[in-house]
Amino acid sequence: MESRLPINDEQVSLVNIMEELVKLRVRETMRDLGACECQTCYLNACALALNTLTPKYATTRKGALLSKFYEMKNANSVILVAVTQAVMQVKECPHH
Repeated sequence: MESRLPINDEQVSLVNIMEELVKLRVRETMRDLGACECQTCYLNACALALNTLTPKYATTRKGALLSKFYEMKNANSVILVAVTQAVMQVKECPHH
């Protein structure tokens, strides 16, 4: 007989921690640099930054929190550079 543990969707999900960190940082950077904060510019900046960064996946909420802490401590400068470059590119040439 096959034994299966019940899966609680609240406990297990696949999360790209890098994406979550970039989304937060893009909002802040757009404000700081005086860039357009519309949804189109926001998503374009997120996409540009994420295309230059290595994804970091976690499969649980607990794992996501631990990975988020790790990324913030160890990759903050790499994220900031990628996000700043992306926001500046969108600011100089918005697509709207």
